[in-house]
Amino acid sequence: MLKFINRIFLIILLSFGTHSITGQQLSLESYLDLLQKENSIIRQAQNEVYISQYEVKSSRAGLLPSVALQSSYQRDFTKNFLFINDPDFGLTQFRTNFNNSVNLDLVAEQSVYDPTVAAQYKIARLARSYAELNKQNTVNEVLVQGSQLFWQALYLKESLGILSENRDLAKSLWDQMKDLFDEGQVSAIEVQQAELFYKKTLPELASAKNTYTSLLNEMKLMINLSPDQELSLKGQIQQVDSLAIIPTDINQNLQLKAAESALQIAQKQVKASKLARLPVIKANIGYNVNAQDDNFTFENDNRLWFGQLTLQVPLFTSGYNHSQIEKAKINRENSELQFENTPLTLLKELTNAQLDYRLALEKITQEKEAVRLSEKELEIAIERTQQGEITTLQNKETRINLTRSRLNLLNAYLDLRIAILT
Repeated sequence: MLKFINRIFLIILLSFGTHSITGQQLSLESYLDLLQKENSIIRQAQNEVYISQYEVKSSRAGLLPSVALQSSYQRDFTKNFLFINDPDFGLTQFRTNFNNSVNLDLVAEQSVYDPTVAAQYKIARLARSYAELNKQNTVNEVLVQGSQLFWQALYLKESLGILSENRDLAKSLWDQMKDLFDEGQVSAIEVQQAELFYKKTLPELASAKNTYTSLLNEMKLMINLSPDQELSLKGQIQQVDSLAIIPTDINQNLQLKAAESALQIAQKQVKASKLARLPVIKANIGYNVNAQDDNFTFENDNRLWFGQLTLQVPLFTSGYNHSQIEKAKINRENSELQFENTPLTLLKELTNAQLDYRLALEKITQEKEAVRLSEKELEIAIERTQQGEITTLQNKETRINLTRSRLNLLNAYLDLRIAILT
């Protein structure tokens, strides 16, 4: 009974696994943890690492001895005879075959000299290192992409609050204009203008909501969630704990290390393709059993221990080896070009990110001041509108300036986040 209760409890725990995030608010850290566990691209890269490890094992097997067992059974349906014509005894015949024949070979083979096997083993080890670097680089790229989506979604989430406030302000202005119209202080046109300004805020808010939903769906896809599952975010895009330390050294970059590893593999492949022209020496030691009989008794058989040394010299391969060498040279040249181009690309991206980072900091300072001034202007505009000193159009411009400044400030923080990620 106790075992049955434990099983039920285990099933309940599994049903509420770590992948169930419905009703939870995800921070950036928790979302990145889910990415590393659930993202299909990262898991595929990890599988490539596993494959490369098995490639090393399979190529290393070529350096070790192999044992094979080969057997055959033969049934003869006709009889063969050897005829001897003796002057004294006349014509004599001897049967030379049996109805049943069994042959068994147990052979152990060891490569004595095969340069291509050793070269392929070295290439497999380099390919394993390359797969590991590629996996780390893939993890970084996916985490950066996920972080960008997170900050973009958070930007839109906070923008929705600003746009909702903008809609509420426009609605408040419309209501205010209707009250002033009842008092005879404004005209009907000004009331209609206020109504139009309010209605214009609705499509912009709806568009932002649709974009926010699309970003959330893309984030769900990256962690293998269906679109109908709930996902909510927590955090503040304007909260930056400390300024980032912008790197200046790219020698430790994983993309550069991966390009260097790919170049080493290409160089080894050229050497390995040339080694295919060299002779191969193999040593075999085996045990042979050969038995023949008509009635399956096999009382008489031949047993033989043997050793064998084989030499194989490639003389003509119809251009196959030459084609493999030329193809390997082209791959090596492409790898060299990639290795030369990678540092230039990284430096360009680093320089652009540094510029974006500095511009974002300057923009944040400017937009903070713009928001502060716009908030004061709006307070004054609301009071003057109530007193009938300014028109609906002037109030609307002040409100739009505040909304634009707040959105620009959020966008500056988003640019700062993206620059840091880059």
